[in-house]
Amino acid sequence: MIEALEHHNREVTMKLAGDIHVEEATQMREKLLSSYEEGFIDFDIDFSRVSFIDSAGLGVLVTIHKRVLQQQGQLIIRGAKDSILEIFTITRLTRVFKFYD
Repeated sequence: MIEALEHHNREVTMKLAGDIHVEEATQMREKLLSSYEEGFIDFDIDFSRVSFIDSAGLGVLVTIHKRVLQQQGQLIIRGAKDSILEIFTITRLTRVFKFYD
């Protein structure tokens, strides 16, 4: 679930919570793509309250990441719990994204 979405200068900050399945991933995709199309290219996503993310959610992150890289932007994941980091590690996405505490 999206708890908060803020826009500052060229950066978007999104706070997520709970499980991210297809429905939540669809909402996330709509919000992030809309922000990207408005010219925002830096995305800071707070995962501190996320307990699970499925392949649909991971796919959204990869899609946005590819687009922002084309514009010299970045996608950062903050505060991911060990269980979430394990999902990113298993899928080798720790090589793709930047993670911060």
